[in-house]
Amino acid sequence: MDGASLPVALDPAPAPVRAFRSHAGGVRTAHNTMLALVKAVMDQRQAERTYEIAEDELTPALGLSLPALRKQQSLGETGTVSPEGEAA
Repeated sequence: MDGASLPVALDPAPAPVRAFRSHAGGVRTAHNTMLALVKAVMDQRQAERTYEIAEDELTPALGLSLPALRKQQSLGETGTVSPEGEAA
């Protein structure tokens, strides 16, 4: 083989199809939730700049890397992290 992949047709039973769709829906919901949060923080920071708030006093920016967003998502409603790095 020259490293090319071979296409494989999936023909799952109804139960795995439901699981695939559920997983895809959950992933999309998580993506949309984090996208909305990032946009809200960016908009908030922009609004604060119009009020002439000092840069160091603006709403903290979010990290845009996947690990940073996963950490932010794991914070849940409290928005704090324990010393062990877990949501408090």
